[in-house]
Amino acid sequence: MFLIDRAAAVWRLARRVVETVVRVVTITIAPPAKPTNCDEPGTAVCGSNPRRCGTSEATVYAPSGALAEYLACGSGPHTSLRTQGGFTGLDAAARAQLTFSPAAIVTIQLVHFSQPARVEALGSGSAQMRFMTPTPQVPQELTFTGTGIDRIIVTPASPSDITLILGWCH
Repeated sequence: MFLIDRAAAVWRLARRVVETVVRVVTITIAPPAKPTNCDEPGTAVCGSNPRRCGTSEATVYAPSGALAEYLACGSGPHTSLRTQGGFTGLDAAARAQLTFSPAAIVTIQLVHFSQPARVEALGSGSAQMRFMTPTPQVPQELTFTGTGIDRIIVTPASPSDITLILGWCH
């Protein structure tokens, strides 16, 4: 009987502790706030590399790792807006990096026309990676949440797999 009485006493004590904690601590579960700054690549077909896009900066790289160049834009590094399949966006070339002020939630809208691209969200307290869905010619929005996300890197499966960045919010 002693053990049963002792177990009941421990149970009552544990219950009182839990009840006290529940009264003191309030937990609110809510979706993260929506991003407040949204940027687009602009309207100029040829732009500087890096390209200023509202409150962000877009840098596009060639397969060699150097800044991308487009013959139609003249000599030197450039970024390019491309229209394909009814969509106009920033050509991600071999790799595109979007940089902006740190945010807790970031969204990016993109479309690919062959193989899906890899998309990474990076920051002081975050590192996440996602792949676009395999369906080509369908715009997709990816959402990342974390601490201090300040850049997104879009890497097409290969430089010949066209991926357009339509817009992003942070």
